[in-house]
Amino acid sequence: MDRELRRNMTVPFLDNPSYILNEDLVALFTLTCNAFQTTDQLTLLYSMSLYGGSFGELLLALKGYEGPTLILVKHIEKDPTSPEDSKSGSIYVCGGFSSTPWQDELNYQGNNECFVFSLIPKFKKFHALPSQENYTYMNGKKIPNSKYKVGLGFGGTNYDGFRLWIDEDMEKGSYTSTEDQNYEKGSLIDPAIKQLNVRESYVE
Repeated sequence: MDRELRRNMTVPFLDNPSYILNEDLVALFTLTCNAFQTTDQLTLLYSMSLYGGSFGELLLALKGYEGPTLILVKHIEKDPTSPEDSKSGSIYVCGGFSSTPWQDELNYQGNNECFVFSLIPKFKKFHALPSQENYTYMNGKKIPNSKYKVGLGFGGTNYDGFRLWIDEDMEKGSYTSTEDQNYEKGSLIDPAIKQLNVRESYVE
């Protein structure tokens, strides 16, 4: 981003250091999302690094929070030729924006101001499609033999096939898909990657 343009923009202040966001990335969201243009500060609600890598902690962070939220997921795709303990690899960051507060319930929620996005290596925003209702979903209730999965998702149909899914087993069960019926088509990460290896997640 042009530095002179950046200096003349008013962007929300990050109240805590972020392993993912910086001022330039916040400026991108400010240019493309009305909610960022009407707030002065982004408050960190959850970080995997700071608060632990459990879905329960993420759920607690979101329950009761009354504002819109930005969810970011960092995935590292390891080079198969690298040693097992190597931390090197291709980095992807994707996520979703919920314009409405999250509810722990067996139902879809949100509105058509929600969106999903790719952030790194390339920023692209995928808007909600008109006349759809399956914008966001969050459920912490384990019900045996039920279609209601435990996790957090954007899009999907009949509580499956989510566009972005953060599973209760965050590091093994999470994924993205290239399309669904609720958001514009497009890849949030490399479409060849079938499972998200969640190395960091943030909620602002």
